[in-house]
Amino acid sequence: MLLYATVLAGSVVRATGSGMGCPDWPTCFGRLVPPTDVSQLPADYRTRFATPKIEIAEFNVVHTWVEYLNRLVGMGGGLAMLVTAVLAFRERRRDPVLPPLLFGSLACFGLVSWMGRTVVDTNLAPWNITLHMLGALVLVAAAIIAAVRIGEREQARSARVLAAGTRLLVWAVLLAVLTQVVLGTQVREQVDHLSAIDESCCRDRWIGQLGLVFSIHKASAWVLVALGLAGFISLRAQQFRGAWLLPAFLGAEYVLGVVLVRYHLPAVAQPAHLFLATLLFGLLVAWLASSGRPSALPLREPGDGRMSRGPSGETL
Repeated sequence: MLLYATVLAGSVVRATGSGMGCPDWPTCFGRLVPPTDVSQLPADYRTRFATPKIEIAEFNVVHTWVEYLNRLVGMGGGLAMLVTAVLAFRERRRDPVLPPLLFGSLACFGLVSWMGRTVVDTNLAPWNITLHMLGALVLVAAAIIAAVRIGEREQARSARVLAAGTRLLVWAVLLAVLTQVVLGTQVREQVDHLSAIDESCCRDRWIGQLGLVFSIHKASAWVLVALGLAGFISLRAQQFRGAWLLPAFLGAEYVLGVVLVRYHLPAVAQPAHLFLATLLFGLLVAWLASSGRPSALPLREPGDGRMSRGPSGETL
């Protein structure tokens, strides 16, 4: 939950333009707790905390505290990951896969945190922001896989079996979601550029000024919808519990996309759009982690020599 809260907080930072609310890292204006008024800053703060060749804007208390709270939520997620990794190491005999998975994700968290500093130092350079987001998704995936493994072990559940074709479709939807996230961050960069020119002017013209990336983002959305519907039909055919969530998430994402385009990129819809994509990503990872492949080897029922069929129709 804390990792998802971190993703949501980061998207709010982007939507509100608060990315440089704290011009240094890990402190904020050189303080552990940021100021609440410009009078608490030195007179030369704009140049003192400027990155090379880039002077920061006037102090904005809202932007500063939005970015600061984003950092606090991220720190909470990192501490929770550390505690979970230590506990998993103590239980390594019961599940030897969990410790390397969680300690690996902890190392990834350190990398993502370092990338957060790089994002600040480079004044929100586009590809640094995209890599920062992808790193966060890796953390979410690792946490979900760990949760699935622990749940199956504690509740003595066996993995649900999915046919090979269905698994392939779910993988395809997952990759399509990742592609949309990457394209979406690049579109957001173009919006930030237009906003930096004059935030108070011509917001209704921004969509028309977006380039090729936005066109690809819209076109690939239909690919995602097609793959999602195919995946839903395949999952339903196997009576996969929760399959309805796939078209539900896709429908909500489509509605938010329409709202963003028709109503000139309202700030509240932007973090919701990204957060839903992250939830869909996590759902797909959970399905893949909790489902196995059907056995390819026929097995005989003990004692009678008869063949049986598995839950996805394969011969057992």
